[in-house]
Amino acid sequence: MNPDPLAKGRQFGRGTPPGRSGKAAAPRPGPSGQPPTGSATLCAENAAATPTVTVPPAGDPFVMRLALAALVLAEVADAVTTWAGLQVPHAHEANPLLRAVMNGFGMPTALLARVVVGVLAAAALRSVARHAPRLRAPALAIAFGGAALWWVAAANNAAVIAASRFG
Repeated sequence: MNPDPLAKGRQFGRGTPPGRSGKAAAPRPGPSGQPPTGSATLCAENAAATPTVTVPPAGDPFVMRLALAALVLAEVADAVTTWAGLQVPHAHEANPLLRAVMNGFGMPTALLARVVVGVLAAAALRSVARHAPRLRAPALAIAFGGAALWWVAAANNAAVIAASRFG
């Protein structure tokens, strides 16, 4: 007996609300008598005829590998041209952070650390691009942007070397 006459079939208080019994509702047949699409009771013939669609991951892995390779090569080129530029008389390192590291740890350690940090950054970008599809385009832009900046620094170092030797 329902204690509230205005409830019209709904039961208040204890009890389970309608549709919340924990049991799955029986599927209703579609207009042609077939089970509806998405029903858990699809017959075996329909389930076997359903095509499997595989979606390839977004982004081209070749382009990301190219960007990361350009980034690592640019880091190495910058480190080599920095070392060669510091061998030139009256040349100095303009980067104050690298100067401080060179003063504290020495030039070979500072240049090796510069390359190692760049390789770790490239590995982090690769990991982000691999596991977070929405961040693939920004990771690619960061990789190409970092490579461009490092190539500019390497070209600047090469210009200083050329000017001191040939000019």
